[in-house]
Amino acid sequence: MTNKSDPRLSALLILNEVEEKEIFLDPLMDREYEALSHLNRGLLKELVYGTLRWRGYIDWIIDRHADRKVVKMGEWVRNSLRLGAYQLLFLDKIPPFAAIYESVELVKEKDSLPASGFVNGILRAILRDKEANKIPDLKDDSPRNIAIKYSYPEWLVKRWVARSKIESARQWFKRNIGTPPFTIRVNRVLMDRDRLSNILFDEGISNEKTFYSPAGLILEKPGDITRLHSYQKGLFYIQDEASQLIPFLLSPRPGDLILDACAAPGGKATQLAELIGDRGEVLAIDQSPDRINILQRNLKRLGLTAVKPRQLDLTRDIEEFQQTRFNKILLDAPCSGTGVLRRHPEGKWQKRENNLPSYAKTQYQLLEVVSKGLKPGGIMVYSTCSTEPEENEKVIEKFLKANPAFKIESPRAALPESCHRFIGKDHFLRTYLEPNNMDGFFAVRMAKKG
Repeated sequence: MTNKSDPRLSALLILNEVEEKEIFLDPLMDREYEALSHLNRGLLKELVYGTLRWRGYIDWIIDRHADRKVVKMGEWVRNSLRLGAYQLLFLDKIPPFAAIYESVELVKEKDSLPASGFVNGILRAILRDKEANKIPDLKDDSPRNIAIKYSYPEWLVKRWVARSKIESARQWFKRNIGTPPFTIRVNRVLMDRDRLSNILFDEGISNEKTFYSPAGLILEKPGDITRLHSYQKGLFYIQDEASQLIPFLLSPRPGDLILDACAAPGGKATQLAELIGDRGEVLAIDQSPDRINILQRNLKRLGLTAVKPRQLDLTRDIEEFQQTRFNKILLDAPCSGTGVLRRHPEGKWQKRENNLPSYAKTQYQLLEVVSKGLKPGGIMVYSTCSTEPEENEKVIEKFLKANPAFKIESPRAALPESCHRFIGKDHFLRTYLEPNNMDGFFAVRMAKKG
């Protein structure tokens, strides 16, 4: 079934596919965008991202009115209900009658008339409760209620509560349920931040400087960013502020030979090239040919020549890789992504606690492999966008025990003073423990003895 240029049907198709196949959201959004106008693309994004962000809370609301649990419904009915409930509960600009009517029509596309009546009845009951202020306020901050209120998996909430105070957990999940800021990084080979800010203002895009990253700008309502001349000319790269901090930990210099071991789509690799003035080499490895293609397109747009993309599986193609000796190595390891769920809300419902040991095993394996390619006296940075100790502190603890030639170094000298608040006594960088509007990243800088 095609979307017929209908953003609600597109949203339903995406939600069904994400749930059924547990795949990433981005390629599905790109596919559906092709048949939609710019206006309808905006509605599609709001519907899909909003429904996924609030799915846990929405399911709790639906379960209060349905005679069978959400998980027992067919996916077409279930996701039609979620879309309708999201519009009723969170979108004031869409008339309630339209939200209900369109959701019922979606069910008629696939299911029987009784199913459409079922959806109609539940959505009308939700609307009546909202209008009468009968939706309960979950005041008790138990892990279950935090999970419902801020729409996060209960297993993740329990882990946060177990290792920190309830208030810390509540604040973390509260900060991460909303829409994240739209943050970019200036291409400093072509432009400085002040000039780019002025160019964007001239293009009608209000913006302000990031507080922690010296290379970032936060854009207000940029719309379709690809239409901007500044984007087409490669003057910036879309990247969260926390992610922008990681390459600084390497203290890259012109002439360095740098390895970015898990590089695509290229945010950190291209930033490393910019930090060395595009003079030197950044070997950018990724095992996915599709992701390498994305990296190559980003390099072409940004006009950077120091980055050398290479498709390679570092868990297998070890000997060839280890013949090279690098000054600096960045391993931004594949992980659970629990620190970036506000940008990838589908991940909240796909990640499971029992996945963590598998991630940790791969992370340690990659760390062992890439560390063999570092010159004596060189610097290696390990980072993840995870908040979980199994993927962060415990991986590093295990690696250091097995590799006494490496030691942790404080990254303070490599970062702006404003970032020192994120560095603990253990010299680890964590952007998820203090209030800020950044993604959750972990990083550690290690030196290899000469």
